[in-house]
Amino acid sequence: MSEFQTLHAGNAGTIDVGGDLTVNRLGFGAMRITGDGIWGPPADRDEAKAVLRRAIELGVNFIDTADSYGPHVSEELISEALHPYPDDLVIATKGGLERTGPGQWPTNGRPEHLIEACVAEANVLAKLIAGPSFVPHRSASIVA
Repeated sequence: MSEFQTLHAGNAGTIDVGGDLTVNRLGFGAMRITGDGIWGPPADRDEAKAVLRRAIELGVNFIDTADSYGPHVSEELISEALHPYPDDLVIATKGGLERTGPGQWPTNGRPEHLIEACVAEANVLAKLIAGPSFVPHRSASIVA
């Protein structure tokens, strides 16, 4: 008979983000909880939310998402599954990509788009994140 070791994201250690925020090194990337091609809702919305809740149960306290995942689907799922959020949960988001269809990722690093993306993310997630809330994707379309 084999023994099972208790799994916890904290077993992987921690990292400091921005010098004043510590999270478990093992986080959760929310890109794949959306539909095919990172477009639209997942085939099983309840299962996607169960995955998010299980990640938290296993000690994940850092979730990475973006407005382009779905678009906006991953944030909706995160909010539905986890709000009110655990006190130690950090949700990092980013902008700079637009979605015009499945598998399509045109860049848009214009400041007004990034501001719009950040505000939309905060509204969907229903919680403002202290400090930098997104890092734009590398974009050649940033215009001074």
